Amino acid sequence: ADIAQLVAAFRQLTAQTRSQPVVSIRPLPAYTPTPLLSPRQAFFAPAQTVSAAAAIGQISAELICPYPPGIPLVFPGEVIEPAAIAYLQAILKEGGVVTGCADLSLQTLKVVKA
Repeated sequence: ADIAQLVAAFRQLTAQTRSQPVVSIRPLPAYTPTPLLSPRQAFFAPAQTVSAAAAIGQISAELICPYPPGIPLVFPGEVIEPAAIAYLQAILKEGGVVTGCADLSLQTLKVVKA
């Protein structure tokens, strides 16, 4: 009975995912992030929400993880680079998702207050 339920669940999952578009996996951008604070310091520091464009060059107060590939790209305490924003926006445009940040649409990002 348990096996039959498991098989039925897998069949249902397969049917659901076939209707979803396949997102290509892009190679990660070639840049070396610059950590200015520890993740803990950045997480607990006073933060503000700014537009994605205004976040470039500022210190991230949140983790940003695109899927695919499911590897965090920006960590709290790192300087937000233009290449990272471009990569994340391309992932979203192609149907991927971003997790870890407050605004999953990436219109805004949380940065450490200057």
